Amino acid sequence: MTVLQRVADTARALLLIALGRSMLFGTATGLLVAAVAWPVASALAINHVVALSLAIVSAVVATAWFYRRIRGPGFTIPVVSLWIEERVPSLHYGLVTAVEEGAPPSLERVVAGVDWTGVTRAAGRKALVAPAFGVLVAGALFAVSIAFAPAVLRLADRVASDRRAPAGTLDVTVQVVPPAYTRRRAESFRNPPLIRALVGSELRVSVSGSDSVVLHAGETPVAAERPWRVGSQAVALRVRSGANSRIIAVDPVPDTTPAVLLRDPARDTVLATPDGSFALGADVRDDLGIGRAAFEYIVSSGSGESFTFATGSIGATRFGGASTGAISGRLTLSALNLKPGDFVHVRAVAFDLRDDTASARGASETRTIRVAQADLNAELYRVRPTFLIVDIEGGEVEFFETADLAGVRKICVETHPAIHSSATLSKLLGGLIAQGFALDFSLMRKHVLYLSR
Repeated sequence: MTVLQRVADTARALLLIALGRSMLFGTATGLLVAAVAWPVASALAINHVVALSLAIVSAVVATAWFYRRIRGPGFTIPVVSLWIEERVPSLHYGLVTAVEEGAPPSLERVVAGVDWTGVTRAAGRKALVAPAFGVLVAGALFAVSIAFAPAVLRLADRVASDRRAPAGTLDVTVQVVPPAYTRRRAESFRNPPLIRALVGSELRVSVSGSDSVVLHAGETPVAAERPWRVGSQAVALRVRSGANSRIIAVDPVPDTTPAVLLRDPARDTVLATPDGSFALGADVRDDLGIGRAAFEYIVSSGSGESFTFATGSIGATRFGGASTGAISGRLTLSALNLKPGDFVHVRAVAFDLRDDTASARGASETRTIRVAQADLNAELYRVRPTFLIVDIEGGEVEFFETADLAGVRKICVETHPAIHSSATLSKLLGGLIAQGFALDFSLMRKHVLYLSR
């Protein structure tokens, strides 16, 4: 059996392990949902088939969700090879190169002597034990739920009978005063079971024929003579006067940020030269009114460890509370002093009528205009270097994926583990070794590697 076939067999085994783990997690989720839904169905006089159907649907959805998370980038040959390499140090990252097309036969013979089936079995046991235990626990909870369902039904009947007591006969009036920036009128409601009010609104509560009112928002006492401000969380407002009380549910309605749609430019663009101009256009809407809107741009220049940024705005427009609107402008590239390799990022932003806070600001998606720079391999062919010093702050992976190293004999490269994973950097190193480069361990300094051939 070839090394490629062995890796393919391992990939199939890992796929089955992922499926099994996902199904166990999904089964545990379904049993937990059934454990909760069964007594609820009993209390609400709902057929238990509904509870079981909900549990089955939850199990299927959870299985699919867990499988997508566990599967990640998939069980392809390169991914599985790196997975094996990380757990079998004796391979010395030769497996990643051995499974590539055109790998030398000598490397395959070296890798063929290493057995990793034990690692795969251990991973399977570790992956399946915990969810299997979870299924047992969830099943036990479901059994307990079925056994105690009659007691839950009796408790629900007792609570319902308590609620039918004569409490709640107060004649309550609630005045809702929206925030001033909305320019909306105050409204009054008499004996409302539910108040839906904008976040930041003030509620004033009064009881007909009574001057002694006690007010609680949840468990927190509230001064009845002062307005109560609606927060971001739903709350039960309890009004009490004498022996009588009434509960009013308060459902806060958030003021959404403005919705901004960038129409022009319609797509990202790459330019050969930094000339010309771009028309800018965007549509804006808001549920309570737009304050102002404009286009923002950021110019990023430089490379390696030296980057500069410049920002600006175009087409600032005030709307005075209109619910919809549009802005337009023109971005002239010659005024930005762009150079090859520079980027211009453009988006539209809008503020509603609130103060300039993060919650009042809405933004469109960003379009990128890039000025093309010289082709890497064309420059390598022109200069014909024999020694490369690569320090490009995380760009080394992309650099070596495309660079033609035909005439290069020595490489000094700084790697960046904070940016790239160990698997990615190992693949980079494996690719260089496959091209005949060898590490000089006497010249290594922390994340700086020296290679020669």
